[in-house]
Parts: sequence; structure tokens; C-alpha cells
Amino acid sequence: MAKTLKTAAAMGLGASLAAAAIGAALGSYLLTGKRATKTKKVLKSWMLKAKGELLEQLEKAGDIGEEMYYQAVDQVAEKYSKMSGVAQSEVDDMTAELKKQWKIVAKGLNKAKKLTK
Repeated sequence: MAKTLKTAAAMGLGASLAAAAIGAALGSYLLTGKRATKTKKVLKSWMLKAKGELLEQLEKAGDIGEEMYYQAVDQVAEKYSKMSGVAQSEVDDMTAELKKQWKIVAKGLNKAKKLTK
């Protein structure tokens, strides 16, 4: 029983750290660089929904590797690229930026694993 609770708490912590890392990645994508002035005025609701869906997929997956992370990003990007009112260039930019953030996500996951041991 105690081991089950410890494992559940560790998984929750790992998911939280991954969510924070992905949130930071999406935030840096939206609020830095050339797109910053435009994005700060109007945050696209689809980008926030895409981030939420990505987080859900990663939480359900449990143990996440680089390939699984990239697949989850691609799945979410594919869905949103088919929506009307969403420019393919925006989806491509978001996808590239999220994939670049894998190292940050991996560090968060490694910290969570160390805390659970």
C-alpha cells in the first residue's frame, strides 16, 4: 500500500514537472523572438488548447522518451494544422519550438525520477 502511494505520488510529480517544462517551452515560443509583439497582443486559443492536449497525452503515457515526446507533439500539430483559421506556418513554428524543448522536458523528468528513488 505504501509503495503504491509513493509510486502514485512520484508519477504525479513527474507529470507536474513535465507539464511545467512544456509550459515553459510554449511560453518561450509565444513570448520571445519576432512573434512576441503580435503574440502578446493576442494569444491564440488553439495554441493553448494544443499545449493542454500535449500535456494530457504525456501524463497518460507515464514513462516518456524523446521519440514518444516527438510523436505526441506531431500528433497534436497534425490535428491543429487541419483546423480552419490556423496557419500551417504557425503550426510548424510551434512544433519546431516544442521539439527543441525536449532537453528541458527530459531534465524535469530526470529530476522527478531522482526524487522518487
